[in-house]
Amino acid sequence: MNKPPILYMLIGIPGSGKSTWINDFVIANGFKPDSYLVLSTDNYIEVAAEQCSKTYSECFKDYIEKAEHALQDDLNEAIFSNLDIIWDQTNTTVKSRKKKLAHPGLARYLKVAIYFDTPYETCLERIKQRPGKEIPIHIMESMRNSLAIPSRDEGFQSIICI
Repeated sequence: MNKPPILYMLIGIPGSGKSTWINDFVIANGFKPDSYLVLSTDNYIEVAAEQCSKTYSECFKDYIEKAEHALQDDLNEAIFSNLDIIWDQTNTTVKSRKKKLAHPGLARYLKVAIYFDTPYETCLERIKQRPGKEIPIHIMESMRNSLAIPSRDEGFQSIICI
């Protein structure tokens, strides 16, 4: 019997270490490049910004909707191809996670929440070190205030706190 594919849903505010964790996790677990897919609207926006010689912040408003559509297309392709998925977005609210986990194609996936419990001050320091990728303080505070610890009731079979 084949093992089910795995969805790793990263949960944490900007600067909590989600994207950095991916590289360490992929290397430590010997993931083959064709066995998984990282879903991240940030990645799409960063590529668009590079192509038009602008910063992430300069491109965000113009490209976020396209990035969300591209992410959905990639999600569907990953499901079709039976790939493991690493969902690299903030996923701070139960409501946003529930909507994503409700995708019918994810029913056969083992769902693992990776929760980043990084101190807020550390997150603020880290985002200050990202030139061209500014996040207004009111947005950071809003995300911090909406950050809900994941639970098995949401449909996760496993929850890992980083």
